Amino acid sequence: MFCAKCGTQVEEGSKFCQKCGTPVGQTITQPQTASAQPQMASAQPVNFQPAATIKNSGMAVASLVLGIVGLVFPFIPIIPSILAIIFGALGMGQVNRSNGMLKGKGMATAGIILGIVAFIWIIVMIIWVGFSWNWMSDFSNEFRDFSY
Repeated sequence: MFCAKCGTQVEEGSKFCQKCGTPVGQTITQPQTASAQPQMASAQPVNFQPAATIKNSGMAVASLVLGIVGLVFPFIPIIPSILAIIFGALGMGQVNRSNGMLKGKGMATAGIILGIVAFIWIIVMIIWVGFSWNWMSDFSNEFRDFSY
C-alpha cells in the first residue's frame, strides 16, 4: 500500500504513514506518478505575511545603559544618572503611545530606578567626601600645631 498524501510505501498493519503521518485509511494501492503526486504543502500559507517585529524603544535602551553607567562608574559626573531618568521617562511614554509596536517598558523602568539610585549614590559620595575633607583639614591643623 502507498500513502495518498506523499506516495511513500506503507507497511502492512501500520496505522499511519511513517513519512508524513497520514492515517493508513487514506492509502492507495499504486504509487502516484510524479506529475500526479500532490504538491507538498509549504510551511507557510500562501497569504502569509510575517508579523511585524516589535522593536525596543531606543530611549528605554539608552535609559538602561546610562543607569548602569551611572551606578557602576560613580566617579563619572552626575550627568548619566540624570539622563537615565529623563530617557526612561521618555521611553516609557514612547512605549505607552506605540499601541504595542514598541517594547521596552521594563528597560525604561529599570533605567529610571538605576538612574535614581546612582543619583542618590553620587550625592552621598559628594557629602561623604566633603565631610572627609573637612575632617582631614582639621586633623592636619591639629597635627601641625602639635610640638615637642
